[in-house]
Amino acid sequence: MRTQTVYRSLLTLSFVGLLSACGGGGGGGGGDDAPAAATSAGSVSAGVSKGDTVTGGVTKGPVNGATVLFYPVDQFGFPLSTEIARASTNAAGNFTVTLPADAGTVLVESFGGSFIDEADRSGNRVIQLGPNDGFSSILPSGSARVAINPITDSLVIRSRELAASEGGFGGIFNTSRAAFASEAGFDAFSTVPANPTAPAAGASLAEKQYALLLGGLANAINILTVELGLGTPTYQVIRAVTLDLVDGELNGLKYGDPVRVQGANGVQNLARDVDLETQVNRFKNNNAAAYSGIETPVFDFSILANRAPTANAGVDQTVPSGVAV
Repeated sequence: MRTQTVYRSLLTLSFVGLLSACGGGGGGGGGDDAPAAATSAGSVSAGVSKGDTVTGGVTKGPVNGATVLFYPVDQFGFPLSTEIARASTNAAGNFTVTLPADAGTVLVESFGGSFIDEADRSGNRVIQLGPNDGFSSILPSGSARVAINPITDSLVIRSRELAASEGGFGGIFNTSRAAFASEAGFDAFSTVPANPTAPAAGASLAEKQYALLLGGLANAINILTVELGLGTPTYQVIRAVTLDLVDGELNGLKYGDPVRVQGANGVQNLARDVDLETQVNRFKNNNAAAYSGIETPVFDFSILANRAPTANAGVDQTVPSGVAV
């Protein structure tokens, strides 16, 4: 069985501050990002002032009618307080929102909405997401454009898990972000992918290649759906694939442990026989007119093998007061 790797091995993880933001082909905002400093509340949200307008897109196929929420983010990658802004996506999956000045690095989460399944060649299969179903992303400090999809979700989850014991989400996130961009040729967070089945005429190469990655992922999700005995892809299957990607490989395992998901006959292990590179090529061939002249990207990345540490202080002991242990 071939295992398709999805990300390059991380550089040495930084547990303090944010690294410089990496640019993304076809992506939006840049600017000089200021390092994020931990506040007394543990925030990593300090940074340069953000412009009034932020644009973005929610993509699993363009997600129409999703609610998009924005939060300051703490050192573990979770909301530091209540939302600071919200938006809704249009039929193209896009939104525009105004954030407060000095918002810094912002956690972005989408909930609900519906999309046309990219892998359905008839274009008729609409998938409805529940009100608690969605994806997460990060709007880096200084950026004015943000993508939200299963790839950004997997990178956020991974960064949270690595930050779970000691914090340092900001540095871990930026290292993961930079590693992905160095291999993909685009920034997963500030490059908003084109519509996978109908990329706009003016879409950049990076936006189309990102769309091909998501299209290949959609094909993989549909194959796994069939293997689970389900008639239609569910959010649970999408989520299982997102978790599968956390360690960098689409192979049915997360750090060596089987990924479990609800199938037609109960909870099952996610299948391990789906090759992502093959599915990216298949998706491009199925949508050849939309990607004429676009070379099929090879998303051949090394494994993000690092995992969150597990604390182990040894066996429990009972000792008299004052005795060294």
